[in-house]
Amino acid sequence: PGLKGGDIGLRPTFADIGETVADHLGLAAGRHGTSFLATIGGHA
Repeated sequence: PGLKGGDIGLRPTFADIGETVADHLGLAAGRHGTSFLATIGGHA
């Protein structure tokens, strides 16, 4: 609730979701995937 829908583009791997969750939780980046947290406004 409270988040607008938006296009995050075509992601090359599902690992991007994991990296985004880790980024949101303040965890260190992993070896696979790329966070798109900034694309969705820096919060989730």
